[in-house]
Amino acid sequence: MERWDTPFGQFVQAFGVTKLCRAMREQGEPVGQEAIYHWIAGRAQPTPPKAKVLVQLSNNTLTLEQIYQQPKAAPWEPGDRPGTWKPPAEATHS
Repeated sequence: MERWDTPFGQFVQAFGVTKLCRAMREQGEPVGQEAIYHWIAGRAQPTPPKAKVLVQLSNNTLTLEQIYQQPKAAPWEPGDRPGTWKPPAEATHS
């Protein structure tokens, strides 16, 4: 499963990363865009207080379990954005 196709990835993509950063800050749990991309990539997880705010912002359509089951998806580069990730070209061996 592609990382943006998970319930958590779909929520973040629909909400918008910039808007999500603003909403998290307004709820007293500030977070940067890069952290959100790390969450989606499975390289990091939100702290429990941040995860609870994410559930609230989703109107309880997202669960803590869905947030913490976000699969690790690699490779990931800081410039990745929804819909732009492409798998690396296969290496050729001589």
